[in-house]
Amino acid sequence: MFLAGKWAPVCSEGFSDGAAVVACKSMGFSGAEPAQRGCVDAGLCGVEAPHLSNVECLGSESSLLVCPHVEGDDVYCAPEESVVVHCTGDGDAAGSPEAPVAPQWGVALRG
Repeated sequence: MFLAGKWAPVCSEGFSDGAAVVACKSMGFSGAEPAQRGCVDAGLCGVEAPHLSNVECLGSESSLLVCPHVEGDDVYCAPEESVVVHCTGDGDAAGSPEAPVAPQWGVALRG
């Protein structure tokens, strides 16, 4: 997710299906597939540890940050535990004010 002016990975632990929908919609997609994989399975891990975990959205929220979550020093996830979200529909991550062009890790987009 785009946080404090830079991309930050999100932990797969406790990441709800609704959180996947919110993440994808914030990038202009219509939705997300319900199953998320870790970045190891997708080959998209970075070196930075996740900044959020246990993100539990219903799917109608405007941002992952308004959903219940754990943030900062209370997040105990290694970089290889970052979530990968598969978005559906036509999206444009570059067109979203919240989400400039995504890095090669952390979020996998499929339209």
